[in-house]
Amino acid sequence: MRRVMDYLKTLVFFILMAFAIAWLSNFSETEISGSARAMDGDSLMLDGVEIRLEGIDAPELSQSCTTAKNSEKTYLCGREARAFLRDLIRGQDVVCTSSEQDKFDRQLSTCFIGKTNLNAKMVAEGWAVAFGRYQTEENAARGAARGIWTGGFTMPQQWRDENNSKSRG
Repeated sequence: MRRVMDYLKTLVFFILMAFAIAWLSNFSETEISGSARAMDGDSLMLDGVEIRLEGIDAPELSQSCTTAKNSEKTYLCGREARAFLRDLIRGQDVVCTSSEQDKFDRQLSTCFIGKTNLNAKMVAEGWAVAFGRYQTEENAARGAARGIWTGGFTMPQQWRDENNSKSRG
């Protein structure tokens, strides 16, 4: 009987170790690099992998902003955000580090071109808002009236909610 108990304890130990390893593997970072294409102001397609720039939220492609506070003149700020990200990337290799996926199975990533953090740059230049990170960059962009901060806009998450957007943020 004692031998059976020893076998069961050993079996339970190895099963628990397998679960621990599987659980910890969810926290490992993955790096992907190569040629990227801007899908919108906060997501990329990189070597066939959809990347969501972590910690930021950019206007949706069909979202409009005003050119000046309380102005009636609008422009497609979501398309401008994508164009800015496209210009940042243009012809350069992008390196992204991911540690998890979002609810749409996109890699949540911090991406770089050389030493330039694309996530931070999008916020610092006013083409995305801070979404959990990059508050210092947002404050600077707002203070300098850069990008979407030159006029009026609805926060991207609020815009999606109000427009019943099926967009994935």
